Amino acid sequence: MSIHQTPAGKKAPASPSAVLAALSTVTIALLFIAPGCATVPGKQTVVVKHYPQCYEPITTLREEAKQLSTRIAQGAVGGALLGAVAGAMTGETENILIGAAIGAVAGATVSYIVTKDVQQKNQAERFATYAQYMDEDYKTLNSAVTSARSTAGCYRAAYNKLKSDYQAGRMSREEMLERVKEIQAGSSDAKEILQYYNDASVANIKTFEAVHREEMKRTTDKPSPARAKGYNKKLEQNKGVVNQATLLDQDLDGLLTDCDTMIKMVKSRLIELAKGFDTGKS
Repeated sequence: MSIHQTPAGKKAPASPSAVLAALSTVTIALLFIAPGCATVPGKQTVVVKHYPQCYEPITTLREEAKQLSTRIAQGAVGGALLGAVAGAMTGETENILIGAAIGAVAGATVSYIVTKDVQQKNQAERFATYAQYMDEDYKTLNSAVTSARSTAGCYRAAYNKLKSDYQAGRMSREEMLERVKEIQAGSSDAKEILQYYNDASVANIKTFEAVHREEMKRTTDKPSPARAKGYNKKLEQNKGVVNQATLLDQDLDGLLTDCDTMIKMVKSRLIELAKGFDTGKS
């Protein structure tokens, strides 16, 4: 057998030209993947005057989101290249693109799990790696949900109190409007940042699902039923926290709607009072 021949039943690694062509496609694809990702939360624009305790969790989340966005950006490119290399080892150009796509979507959190280094490990080692990344992803989003829930609860309590104070005549319209606008702006910030974390986790879940499908296709070293069940359990855990984030997002939507309704109601009342004043003058 020539040194250039491939043993029967095995595919030769993709040629250098095929790898380069695929990577060129990957580079172009990344230009389209990036704009579709969640927008990184920008600088704080909310003027925090009345409720600093409500906004404090958002400040922490904003800083952590910036760090996460940097890791995801680096991981998207690195993951695409590593995934492409892993695909190249299988000998099919199509696998180069699949590996690159998975690596790019996964970003910093799970790009490593599609690399050749992980895939050549035995079953127990591979699934230990998967579990580690799924746990890290769960902790990241769960922490964001906890912080956003704290902010939402704080603002909701503040809103209920100012509404009660205003209706009882203990607060002027001017102060009420100033406070409700701060609550509205802070809640909107919490919603935006939570969405960023949620989008990143949803992308990772898609990768975990893709990896699981590939594992189940293995002809050798296929996951045992118990191991596959354990993997699915962690996957469901991650989907559960994504559902929590979605419900919290709806709560924030409700608070934003209430704030908007109150602002419109007060402004409408002021307009009516102004009309009455003008009528009285005439």
